[in-house]
Amino acid sequence: MKEPTRNIMKKSVLLSITFVNWMLCAAHSAPLTTAFTYQGRLTDNGQPANGTYDFQFRLFDAPTNGAQVPVVLAYPTVTVSNGLFTTGLDFGSNVFNGTTWWLEVSLRPSGTSSEFTFLTPRQSLTPTPNALFSANAAQAATATTANRVVASAVSASQLNTPGAPANGEVLSYNGTSLVWTNATAAAAAWSLNGNKGTVAGTSFIGTIDRQPLELWANGQRALRLEPEAYGSSANGAPNVVGGSAANYMPPSVYGSTVSGGGAVEFSGLPHPNRVYGNFGTVGGGRDNTSWELGATVGGGIDNTSSGIAATVSGGIDNVSSGLWSTVSGGETNRSLGGHSTVGGGSANTTSGHFATVGGGQENTSGGEWATVSGGWQNRSTGDYASVAGGGQNVALYWSATVSGGFGNTSGGAAAVGGGQANTSSGSWSTVAGGLDNISSGESAAVGGGESNINDGSRGTISGGYGNTIQTNADSATIGGGTGNTIQTYAGDTTIGGGIGNTIQSNAWYATIGGGDGNWIQTLAFHATIGGGSVNMIQSGADNAIIGGGWQNTIQPYAAYATIGGGDLNTIQSYAWYATIPGGLENSATSYAFAAGTRAKANHTGAFVWADSTDADFVSIATNEFAARATGGVRFVSAVDSNGVPVAGVNLPAGSGSWS
Repeated sequence: MKEPTRNIMKKSVLLSITFVNWMLCAAHSAPLTTAFTYQGRLTDNGQPANGTYDFQFRLFDAPTNGAQVPVVLAYPTVTVSNGLFTTGLDFGSNVFNGTTWWLEVSLRPSGTSSEFTFLTPRQSLTPTPNALFSANAAQAATATTANRVVASAVSASQLNTPGAPANGEVLSYNGTSLVWTNATAAAAAWSLNGNKGTVAGTSFIGTIDRQPLELWANGQRALRLEPEAYGSSANGAPNVVGGSAANYMPPSVYGSTVSGGGAVEFSGLPHPNRVYGNFGTVGGGRDNTSWELGATVGGGIDNTSSGIAATVSGGIDNVSSGLWSTVSGGETNRSLGGHSTVGGGSANTTSGHFATVGGGQENTSGGEWATVSGGWQNRSTGDYASVAGGGQNVALYWSATVSGGFGNTSGGAAAVGGGQANTSSGSWSTVAGGLDNISSGESAAVGGGESNINDGSRGTISGGYGNTIQTNADSATIGGGTGNTIQTYAGDTTIGGGIGNTIQSNAWYATIGGGDGNWIQTLAFHATIGGGSVNMIQSGADNAIIGGGWQNTIQPYAAYATIGGGDLNTIQSYAWYATIPGGLENSATSYAFAAGTRAKANHTGAFVWADSTDADFVSIATNEFAARATGGVRFVSAVDSNGVPVAGVNLPAGSGSWS
């Protein structure tokens, strides 16, 4: 029913009316009168009115203009409480005789001399007061014509129902025409103790003239059944408004439901549930709103479902505005993307299509098909990206993953397993855990540790502290340790561990097993330092090897050279295939061999061995065999069964000849 509107003292006024329990009164045994109860709701400037008002009521036979029943009912000082008022109306006998009447209402605040304000439009009184005609006809059943029509109530020209009536029936008015009905007023009423003899489809409590049906409790509306909107295509899709009388849906809506809830409290302020979309639903709670087609709010407080077929199951201050989006509960959650879901928690947001936040607090899932399972202040902004939990983690780009931890960041198709302040920004890269690690190369990995950086594609840093694989050092590996570095373009190289070891740029396939401060310089392909401290293979020394020791050096382009260990040993520049097995301060050139102490194989192919004398022992010819043995020299050619030498030659110390 469209509610009348008019200004009172320059304020907006709404009046809506309903009739309650009149037919029950008509069934009482007391003599039936022509009075009926009029109840309504008055709003002043958009708020429920309170106070006293002077009312006037008039009857007309048309919605505009028309003839007036020559009676004006005046009711001064009618009390209006929280917008509701009740008064009795009696326009006298022979008025409600089947004619359709329209009620005109005018009012003014009591105690004023202002003019009465007329509310428009007039209100149709069918069918309720007109039931007086039917009830009077039932009670007058003994004074009927041969066709059992009440002679004093209707004339033959009014009969429009063909066929002979059944025994005991009388004519009554249904709002548009006269129909045969029950013989007595008691039979026409619904009993409070149950009814029998009802007929499906014809026996009902309700209206037939597009007016709502209301049920009241304790003087307040508890349920309102509204017909579908005028001109709608949804025939048979009425609205249901239960709960507080403040609950609301506009007349244009059809097929929608407010199951209950709502309130008028907090100094008389309304807290209604509202449905503005067709087939929308609010199950209960307070201050909940369903805005769009098929949108649902299950309950809770101050929730809004504004997307088509969107859902807020409950909680407080949640919003589901995306198409088919869902907020299951919690507080101040927002499901903004189509098909997106927030499971619960607080202040979580999904903005990507099909995005999900399972719970937690202040999490955001902005990519399509992105997920944040829980935790605090996590963000999943890439498509298909995922943050499982933890705090302040970010899955930035497509298919990125952060499993947990705190302050971690993952890029495209990259993963961070956990830890803190880790970043995996290269495509398909991984940081398994630890602290402040970075894996920025494509398919690069950092297993753990702290402050490690892997910029090389397909490279791996297993752990440790402050280790670095630089850009384009593809497939390089640092097993652990501290402060180890593989520089740019040093592909397929390895540092097993240790501290402060370095493989320089373009030293492809080089290896440092461990130790401290070892260094393989640029272009030293396939070079190896097994360990030790401060050992160096210089530029271009391909396939060179230092097994260990301290401060051993293979100089530039000494390819295939070897130092097994010892201290301060040197293989000279361009000394191919030179060998120093160990010792102290030995040096060798191409194809030469130097061992002992301060042996200097300076000639190609020289073999130099020096004893512990602290002085240089230097080769003097190519392919020379030279030995310094100040304690003498022996060559044994035979031994006895006990291994005792029995044959050979001996060069005693200081001697110049063999014996």
